Amino acid sequence: ASAAALLLGASSRPGARRLGLVALLAWSLLAGLAARAPANSRSLPVAAVALAEGARAGSQPREIAAGLAELTGRAAAQGARLVVWPEAAVSLGAEPSTVASTGDEPALRAVRAAAREHQVVLVAGVFVRAADSNQALVVSPDGRIQARYEKHHLIPGMEHYRAGSGGGVVAALPVLDARLGLQICFDDCFGGGLRDLRAGAAQLMAVPTQDWPAVAHRHRRL
Repeated sequence: ASAAALLLGASSRPGARRLGLVALLAWSLLAGLAARAPANSRSLPVAAVALAEGARAGSQPREIAAGLAELTGRAAAQGARLVVWPEAAVSLGAEPSTVASTGDEPALRAVRAAAREHQVVLVAGVFVRAADSNQALVVSPDGRIQARYEKHHLIPGMEHYRAGSGGGVVAALPVLDARLGLQICFDDCFGGGLRDLRAGAAQLMAVPTQDWPAVAHRHRRL
């Protein structure tokens, strides 16, 4: 499948929103996959959404999730079927169960609702405090967590939490008729995980990332 990409983000001005169209394909495997796609292949609209730091500062997890859900709705209205949130965008207290339950915390309910209400496949970056774990959740349009991936490569000397055991996960997405490869941020600097994803027949790649100024230029160079 080939892909078209949107980027939506919150403006630094309180309450404002901005929308831009960008080529995200250059920094993920989507570039190579799209280049090799046959001329008659399907097109899958994808979007990445993010809140500006000013919109995140001092906000509760459920408020951050609600802001990202609003942007997810705008992306879906423009045709996006796969939406990606940033790395560790939402903080969760406990490991989420696959299926929604009455015990879900408000932030997790907002994550599930964003996928369900806007009928998109959502890749949500979350940090699970109880597990000390940086994860990416794949949430299907029915609100079910279809797959999860735990960040494997931590930035030396800067990130101090549990590392996952693998270099990537491939999630089959019947609703999109596609196979999605998952990594998180610094993972994409290591070729072994990318080769594993290709061996797993990944057709698309989602890499939730949240670089801060001290590492952003290094990450781009790698």
